[in-house]
Amino acid sequence: MRKLLLATAIFIIPFCSKAQQSFFKKSKAEIRATVKKSIPAVTTVSQSDTCDVYKLSSGIIESCYYKKNSCYKLKQVFSSPSNQVLQKSVQTMDAALTGIYRKTKDNTWIDTQNGAKIELSTMKAQNQFVIVYTRIQ
Repeated sequence: MRKLLLATAIFIIPFCSKAQQSFFKKSKAEIRATVKKSIPAVTTVSQSDTCDVYKLSSGIIESCYYKKNSCYKLKQVFSSPSNQVLQKSVQTMDAALTGIYRKTKDNTWIDTQNGAKIELSTMKAQNQFVIVYTRIQ
């Protein structure tokens, strides 16, 4: 059991530190310039006028959705090696988000400082969890 908890902690710590809205509310030009400078740490999966998808070297997939050339919605997909680790990872992420933001209901938080709603969900069949930041105002 200790090995499982240690493995879970090692697995989730980088995600907690990266869950900080890296591209959220930035302009399309800023995001694309950052990605261009970050190669190979960040690779482009696809780009369009309304959505860019990037894969980070850590395995996280970020989708940036644009309105008026600004990222109004950011979706981060985190993969887990197993369903058991997925559950521990989601619990750890829930606790981390609750420690930083105001929880409004199950799996939903509000970041009043940045004007964002944060939602946490799981895709158990794929052993993934998803964090979505959406601009509120």
